[in-house]
Amino acid sequence: MASRTPLQGAASPRACTIDTKGPGEATGAPVAGVKCVLEALNVPDEIRSRMKLGTASEQNSASWEGRDLSWSYNPETWFHLAITDS
Repeated sequence: MASRTPLQGAASPRACTIDTKGPGEATGAPVAGVKCVLEALNVPDEIRSRMKLGTASEQNSASWEGRDLSWSYNPETWFHLAITDS
């Protein structure tokens, strides 16, 4: 089993939140940044696929290897992802 990459976020070393830049927003992470984080944390392909299938304003979640993910998509604000260690 591969070792887990530690989470490092602004609020806590056990949490990370990423908001992508939607149309009309001045700030936000690029989608490529989200992909990079998911790859670095070895998020399973099954969960990544579920992220791509979400619909507007639908809240989704998944867990793996002691981590919890929640994400949503909105046409105005685009993608929001939260990752926490359980």
